[in-house]
Order: sequence, then structure tokens, then C-alpha cells
Amino acid sequence: MINKGDRVTVKISRDLLIMGLGPLIGKGGVVTQPMTKHKTPGAMVKVDEKFMDYSLWFIPIKSISVNKTNSRQNKIKMLKEAVL
Repeated sequence: MINKGDRVTVKISRDLLIMGLGPLIGKGGVVTQPMTKHKTPGAMVKVDEKFMDYSLWFIPIKSISVNKTNSRQNKIKMLKEAVL
């Protein structure tokens, strides 16, 4: 499951290459809007390094790898543990 605020890395997929977004492979970013109920599920991701003068891109779900240590859910869990 992808959530807003998740830290992600773009990985290779056929869909990504068809979209011409191959140069984003390996780049990091943050999910700004999950779009999992669309015809091609994915998310709007603000990438760390601009590509073609833009930093916000639609990335297909098959090309998203969530960085577990920096995910929003893990941050919430750590905050709850710190408070208790």
C-alpha cells in the first residue's frame, strides 16, 4: 500500500519505459498523491532531482519501491512508541 508522504525509489518497469520516464529509474522521491484506483494505478511522486524541468511525475505502481525505513507508517509507529 502506498501512502501520502512515503519515501520511494523509482524502479524499472515496462509501463515506465513506455511513458518515456526511464531517466527517473533509481531516483528517490516522496508520494504526494496515491492514485491506486485509476486505470493504470500509481502515484504522483515529487522526485528529488528534476527531470525535464519538472519534479512532480506520475509513476506507475509497478515502478514504485517504498523505502520501509522512511515510510509514513513507520514514522507514525515510532512517534507513538516514543510518546508511550
